[in-house]
Amino acid sequence: MRHWIFALGVSMLAGFGARDAIASEPREAPVAAAPSSSGATSGDKDSSQNREEARVRYARGTELFGEGEYALSLIELERAYSLSPAFKMLYNIAQVHQQLGHYAKAVAALERYLMDGGDRVPSDRRAEVEKDLRVLRDRTAMLIVRVTPDGADVSVDGVSFGRTPLPERTRTDAGEHAVVISKAGFASYATHVTLAGGDERVVSASLLRELSSRTTASPSGTSSGMWTTVAWGSAGAVSAASVVFGVLAMNARADLDNQRNTLGTTADMRAETSSKARTLGLTTDVLVGAAVFVSGLALYLTVGKSRSAPPTATRAVSNVGLRF
Repeated sequence: MRHWIFALGVSMLAGFGARDAIASEPREAPVAAAPSSSGATSGDKDSSQNREEARVRYARGTELFGEGEYALSLIELERAYSLSPAFKMLYNIAQVHQQLGHYAKAVAALERYLMDGGDRVPSDRRAEVEKDLRVLRDRTAMLIVRVTPDGADVSVDGVSFGRTPLPERTRTDAGEHAVVISKAGFASYATHVTLAGGDERVVSASLLRELSSRTTASPSGTSSGMWTTVAWGSAGAVSAASVVFGVLAMNARADLDNQRNTLGTTADMRAETSSKARTLGLTTDVLVGAAVFVSGLALYLTVGKSRSAPPTATRAVSNVGLRF
């Protein structure tokens, strides 16, 4: 089994050289070892079945690392660690994170390695790891997220960052990030931030409650809508009637003018046509007035209904203290 443990150390060191290695000088093979039943696990609580699966996954992760499949290697190594958490594996997990550009996670793994290893980490190894940490921390930044109200979910680049209130400072990789803040019943907030190494950036947002656009129809609202419809319908009908009677009145006046200019028409005929024209004209005036009145009533009912309607959903948020 030792041959693939040594292969992991050699391949990991080669990988560091391919990506601006953390160490400036070549090192010996990493101290991480495959899980075993001789003290490299968390204790007796780990079953032999878990230890065996951890050894298989560790071997698979080592092989994948040598093939340059860093993402798959990380999955296998982290699964092995979850089954049988030997602190030495954290060193190798940190190296894979570094190959993937997960500098914040590499920092977390190395810090955990030193903490869990304690006095079991040789002094020279501790000095190397602390040197690595100084370099890695320059590739990370601190993100501070403050949200009102609490209980909002925060995601960074589509990955959950936690639920507010969050720790005062959370380490993340330097670079460009999409931050989304959401909470049920409130309008969501999204922004982009660009973090340089060593930055400390604050993202603050006050979410506004999202009002429902749905309302329950009341009897009075239904009645108001019905009368508005009736008013507009009546206004249309009266306006149409006024147009018809207006045309008839104009025709009657034209007939009267023709009779006055035509020989052979009697006074009685002219009187009858004149009376007809006056009647039609009067009727037209009445209908025009009625049309104006009913249209005004319909407009009043329409405006009154729109003013009493509930406000639509509010999507706005306020952004306090965000700096670029």
